[in-house]
Amino acid sequence: MGNDCMKRIRITGLVKLANHVRQEISRPISSERLAQLTENTSRSIETVNRVLKDVGVHLDALPAPSRKAYEFLAGIDFSSVETNETFSSLDSALNSISFRGLKSYLNSLLDQIAQGPEDSQLQQIYDSIQESTGNIESQIRIKNIKPEQLKSESRLIRGWLAYFAQRENFDEYLAAIRRAKPVFYEVLPEPRKRLGSMLIHFRPMQGTIIRP
Repeated sequence: MGNDCMKRIRITGLVKLANHVRQEISRPISSERLAQLTENTSRSIETVNRVLKDVGVHLDALPAPSRKAYEFLAGIDFSSVETNETFSSLDSALNSISFRGLKSYLNSLLDQIAQGPEDSQLQQIYDSIQESTGNIESQIRIKNIKPEQLKSESRLIRGWLAYFAQRENFDEYLAAIRRAKPVFYEVLPEPRKRLGSMLIHFRPMQGTIIRP
């Protein structure tokens, strides 16, 4: 961590922790692991608070990624995270099962990709997609969940992750982002162009039915 004349500080590892916790709670986990995550997150939040207090700055002294990571960690309601035990008792009716945190995980992935990360970060993102889709499919097998039992949003995101877990499809996604940026930039209002902020997402969506 560092400190400069503008009272800006950097706390390493906070974004990585947030991504890891987000990934873990996106699927049912054991009660023991949930307790560990709760304790680790609480300890990390306390550490950040102590550092901010010692340096004499507020949360906005952190870089935006670290600040968002802190806010995510501080806002987690661990009591609502599904464990393996609660997940196994879910009603198996149609469109009744979802993976808690999956939408937030996807939003985070899309934001990270849209920001044009370095090659090493892209590899981490791709590895995360592969691991997440593997975990989802493992839970589906273990719990004997039928596709029609998943809620629509979970089915769509599951398919998105499985598709882009294939490297050639992931690379095509990156290429599509690069092609789209200059096109969308041209149609941005001038105030938005001056800000220079634009995030492009290619999201999972309901299939289109074409009738003759």
